[in-house]
Amino acid sequence: MSKEHLRPFNTLPEDERKRIARMGAAAAVEARKRKKLMREQADALLAASVKSKKGLSNLQRLGALTDDADNQLAILAGIVLKGISGDLECATFLRDLVGEKPRDEKAVEHSGGFTFGFDSLPAKTTEDEISG
Repeated sequence: MSKEHLRPFNTLPEDERKRIARMGAAAAVEARKRKKLMREQADALLAASVKSKKGLSNLQRLGALTDDADNQLAILAGIVLKGISGDLECATFLRDLVGEKPRDEKAVEHSGGFTFGFDSLPAKTTEDEISG
């Protein structure tokens, strides 16, 4: 499509703007449904009992093998073992997961010589963190 066919949204007739807005709203609803389904499927897979030999082996190496061990626990066991072996990214992930992430402090100096510091906010905040 060439630029001559593009028009600013606010120059379109009202009925055309409404039609486009309805299509966008419908697409957004479908995207939310797909994401919800994927979350539910991921939850189901993580809650399923461990079947892989590697997952069972990792749990056994950590002494965490139980009859009701699930895939989520097996994944965490794998991350723990990698962290123990020196993988800094896994160790950092685990530290952050258990809530021990250090806060990033920043300082701002005002032109009048006044300096104040503040903690930076996490990159992404979940609804649970906001409400709880």
